[in-house]
Amino acid sequence: MSKQRELDDNENCPYVLWAEINRLREMLKGPDGFETWMDAAVAERLRRVDAERALAEEKAKRPKQKLPISAWLRQRRSEQ
Repeated sequence: MSKQRELDDNENCPYVLWAEINRLREMLKGPDGFETWMDAAVAERLRRVDAERALAEEKAKRPKQKLPISAWLRQRRSEQ
């Protein structure tokens, strides 16, 4: 059976070990409101897809022909 290596000074102190574990945990934790960075990334992608979809729908609603600005404004007001 192999002999275990000697622990260095930091590994002998449980307070130092727990401080390092907590430091690493905080470093890996996701931004506020998210458990992990993966959760934050997925949420950001979903928001971006929704925004792009809404923009595409808005562009599809725009008139194809050129209207004078006054006619365009009247049309927009009637839609709302």
